[in-house]
Amino acid sequence: FLFLFFSMLFSSMVSLEIFFLNGLFIFAYFIYSVPPMRLKRVPVFSKWIIGFNSVVLLNMGRILLYPNNLLPLIPSILIIIGVGLIANFIDLKDIEGDRIGKIKTLPVLLGATQAKNLIATFFLTVYPASIVLLIPYFSFSFLMTFFLPLMILIGLCQFFLVKKKN
Repeated sequence: FLFLFFSMLFSSMVSLEIFFLNGLFIFAYFIYSVPPMRLKRVPVFSKWIIGFNSVVLLNMGRILLYPNNLLPLIPSILIIIGVGLIANFIDLKDIEGDRIGKIKTLPVLLGATQAKNLIATFFLTVYPASIVLLIPYFSFSFLMTFFLPLMILIGLCQFFLVKKKN
């Protein structure tokens, strides 16, 4: 509670918008992990909270650089969905613990092999798709020629890392 207090105090010193977004970030993780909601038990949807909080953090950075300039709705939704899909990789490390705790993650529902294949495919597709889908919303379209091959390469690396045996 002490760190929560200081987090809110310091964010209020930056600006009212940062204070609000910080509170939204904390609230989203609260409903993600604390009963009675504890949405981390809900497959796929729970990871969208992680995506949502990624958008909140991006907006905090945007407000600091460009006051009163939030991310547009469509890119925000795309980021929530994309991050939500690839965030399922965090559940690969503790399949048995999640099964015992009755937390319905993709690896628990699909089995380790199928979940690894699906999550690896998320990495392979979400990274390059993010560049293609988000470029129209930014004025840096020239960067697509650099970032698209880079995101394909990173997606491939993560694809093979997720599919590794251990």
